[in-house]
Amino acid sequence: MSKGLTFRKRRERTKKGFAKPVMIWVLEIACAVGLGFVCSWCFGTRTAMVGGAMSPTLEDNDVVLVDRLYSMISSPKRGDIIAFLPRGNSKSHYYIRRILGVPGDTVQIIDKKLYINGEVKDLVSATDISVAGIVEDEVTLGDGEYFVLGDDPDSSEDSRHSGVGMVKRSEILGKAYLIINPRSRFGGIG
Repeated sequence: MSKGLTFRKRRERTKKGFAKPVMIWVLEIACAVGLGFVCSWCFGTRTAMVGGAMSPTLEDNDVVLVDRLYSMISSPKRGDIIAFLPRGNSKSHYYIRRILGVPGDTVQIIDKKLYINGEVKDLVSATDISVAGIVEDEVTLGDGEYFVLGDDPDSSEDSRHSGVGMVKRSEILGKAYLIINPRSRFGGIG
């Protein structure tokens, strides 16, 4: 007796053999998209520099990447360039400034010079600070408070101004680490 044709069994094998590679492919794509999202959210948030407050480090309209993971897993340090919302105002654009005072520091501007814990602090730009603002008198930074200043203090709205004040850790988006636009200025931020 003849066994006959077995098209049905072959068709079933083909369906089963096809499903496994497709599922692996879908899983690989889902993992790649998930990893891309996490990396983008943590290391790829972008914001633009508005104004000349950070000149010569950053220029007006420089687009920078901000590491959001940084502010979640470590404490911001003196010298770090951060992006933050002044006073937590979500309707404002992000400000980008350099941290010069950390929690527990005393900050004061005397005779156009910045004093941190009683010692004169060298600034990125060689210019004197013409406006002392709210740190004309000595201010002690509280827990989770940071004193930020632009690299060009005369063009900067920063912690000296009551509209910005001391930056709370919760207001910090993250650390600016890479200029991505314009392409002629592409590179790390020091």
